Amino acid sequence: MSKKVKKEKPALKEKADKPAKPVKEKKAKKEKKVKEITVKVVKHSKAKPDKEIHPVTGSRFKPATSTQIALELIIAGVEAGKKESDIRKELSDYRRTNGKDRDLDAGYLPFVIASHPEYFECKTDGTITLVKKFTPDPEAAAKLEAARKERLAKKAERKGKTKPKKPGKDKAEKPPKGEKKRKPVLKKD
Repeated sequence: MSKKVKKEKPALKEKADKPAKPVKEKKAKKEKKVKEITVKVVKHSKAKPDKEIHPVTGSRFKPATSTQIALELIIAGVEAGKKESDIRKELSDYRRTNGKDRDLDAGYLPFVIASHPEYFECKTDGTITLVKKFTPDPEAAAKLEAARKERLAKKAERKGKTKPKKPGKDKAEKPPKGEKKRKPVLKKD
């Protein structure tokens, strides 16, 4: 049996004293640039900001239209303090949450705001403020409703009266469908 001889490990060299690395000075944290919040102008190709105000709604939209419903949702969102992105999401989720047949999308926001530039103020940080309230005119609404009822009554009255048939024209005289009257052909001798 042979004994294993352990090899002696050479003595570890003592590390030479290295000069200490200079301690890096921590850089002062850069201050984040604060973006200046400004009022932005919202434009839309289909918006008509010079269109006259509808007296029933107090806006430029007719009552019970998709644009008027979108306007009401936007006003509710602005008064609740929601940001632009939240209002867009609310508009796009309108059909699913309410089960209505109207389908709104996020594109109504710039259209409505561009249609009423004197009522809304949009800022670059995504906040929207309502500058002025929409005020419908109750008297004009009553007049429009009365005019609508009058038109419907006239239309119903006109429907009740039918024109008298002209004499000599009867359905029996017409040939059955598919058969046409042929003109007699003159034969030349």
